[in-house]
Amino acid sequence: MVPIAAAQQASVPDEEVSLTCNDEELTVNYETVTQLANANTDAIPGPLKSFMGANTIELEVENAAQQYYTISTDSSMKITQLSLGQPESPDLLVQSDRTTACEVYTADQPAKAFQKEYQAGEIDVEANGAVKSAVVSITESLSDLFL
Repeated sequence: MVPIAAAQQASVPDEEVSLTCNDEELTVNYETVTQLANANTDAIPGPLKSFMGANTIELEVENAAQQYYTISTDSSMKITQLSLGQPESPDLLVQSDRTTACEVYTADQPAKAFQKEYQAGEIDVEANGAVKSAVVSITESLSDLFL
């Protein structure tokens, strides 16, 4: 993977975390992850992106050595901070497993791999609160129709 230059560098943890993929232990490169995510925010459906910007996201990777991450985003869904552990009160919950995380992390085109895994139901997105949950459900239904 080649890092993509970002206009604003996200704050990332100093601690190293490894991800075991097919018996190979990979060190997670936070800068590359955040830069790739920030470079591909255009792939997020518009209504979801505008509604869910400037939020705190809990990312759970089941069966991984580091299971929980906290991601903070700005109004354009760009990652501004990534930290280890669970947030106190996340706005959005994203859940997957280690196998899916490996598929996305090691893909030649991670954004397309993420979309594929999300559409296959391997990545679950839930919002805290009734209104946000309704927006996620409607956006997922529309995505199913048009993707």
